[in-house]
Amino acid sequence: MSSVKIGEEYDVKIVDRSTNNRGIAIVNNRIVFIPDTKIGDEVKIKISKVFSYFAVAEKIDPQKPEEGHLIKTPDEFLQEIREKEKPAEETREREVYESEGGDVNWQEYYEELDDGE
Repeated sequence: MSSVKIGEEYDVKIVDRSTNNRGIAIVNNRIVFIPDTKIGDEVKIKISKVFSYFAVAEKIDPQKPEEGHLIKTPDEFLQEIREKEKPAEETREREVYESEGGDVNWQEYYEELDDGE
């Protein structure tokens, strides 16, 4: 019987469910139980426990950031840079503009700012 070892990572497809609602995958001819999965899921796993005839693994979330790291969209990143570059007064004016108008046409907003100077 091929073996799996604690800490090894695999890409698997969940092929069945156990009686205690864990997903089941087969890795190196060994049954591996993975919680929080359903039949058909394709997930990356990390082996956490190994027994004589089966193993237990945890799902690795590829979207989960490493500790201390934040994931931002490009728009969020650009917005953060713009906020840091603008004077506080202009930022406050924009907040008021957004709260009064809902959807903001930024080109129109900046034209209004230019007209007010």
